[in-house]
Amino acid sequence: MVPTHFAVVNPAKPKPRIVHDAAARARGTSLNENLLTGPDLLQSLPAVLMKFRQHRVAVAADIKEMFLQIEIAEEDRDALRFLWRSDRREGQPTEYRMTRVIFGAASSPCTAIYVKNANAEKHRESFPAAATGIVENHYMDDYLQSFPTTEEAIKIAREVALVHSRAHFNLQKWRSNDEPTLNALTSEPRQVDKKLNCGTNEEKVLGLIWRPKSDTLAFDLDLKHIPKEIMLGQKRPTKREILRTAMSVFDPLGLAAPLTIAAKRILQATWKLGTDWDEEVPDDVYKDGIPG
Repeated sequence: MVPTHFAVVNPAKPKPRIVHDAAARARGTSLNENLLTGPDLLQSLPAVLMKFRQHRVAVAADIKEMFLQIEIAEEDRDALRFLWRSDRREGQPTEYRMTRVIFGAASSPCTAIYVKNANAEKHRESFPAAATGIVENHYMDDYLQSFPTTEEAIKIAREVALVHSRAHFNLQKWRSNDEPTLNALTSEPRQVDKKLNCGTNEEKVLGLIWRPKSDTLAFDLDLKHIPKEIMLGQKRPTKREILRTAMSVFDPLGLAAPLTIAAKRILQATWKLGTDWDEEVPDDVYKDGIPG
C-alpha cells in the first residue's frame, strides 16, 4: 500500500493536489527504493528563462494536470494501491489503485517528461518548430517561449497546443506580453491575482514575477519576518536573519545579484569571525558590507 501523504493546497488553484508517500517503508522497503528515477530530462531553468527573454513576443502556458494524463500499465497498478475512507471518516477504508502517474513517486518526473518529448518527436515531421519548442522550452509542465513576431508566436504556439493535444495534454492559462497574440490563443479573460497590490497585471513564471504589460521581471521579497528595529536601523541583524533574507530571493538568472551581494559579503565576514547564528553582526562588518 502507498500511503496518501498529504494534500498540497495552492490558493491560485481550485483543487488540492494529493501527494502519495512513495518513500514510506513497509517490511524494510519502500516503493521509491524499487523504482528507477531515470535520467534527468529536465531542461536547465536558467536556459528556459533566458530563451523566454530572447525575443520580442513572449508566451507562457502550462499543461493541465500533466501527471494525471499519463496511464500506468495494467501490470504495474497493484504497486499503487492505497486505502481511502469516505469524507465522513466512518467505517472500513476502501482499497483503490492509481491508474495514472502519481505525485511522490521517484520515477514520475522522468516519466512525464519522457512522454511529453516522445509525443513531440512523433509529430516532428509535420510540426518541426512545435516539436522543438515542446522539447526545449518546457520546464516540466510549464511552457515558455519567445518569438520575433506576433505572426510566428501565434502560429507556433497553436501548433504546440495541437501537438500536445494529440497526447491529451491540454495547455491552459495562456499569457503573453503581446495583446494580439494573447487574443488569438485564448478567449478566456486574463486571470489577475487579486492579492497583488500593483496597478498592472502580474503573472508567476517559474517562481519569478512577470509583468507582461511592461515585459519586466520582478522579485518577491518578503520582509515581514524582519523585526521593526532592524528595518529602522535601531538594531543590527543576526547572522541567521541576514541569511534568511538573502536566501528568500529566488533569482536563478542572477539579476538581483547587485543588491543581494551586500548581504552575502556580510555573511562571508561573519563566518570568518566565527559569529554565532543568533549573535548580532558586528557594527564594523555591517557597515563595510552595506554600500553607501
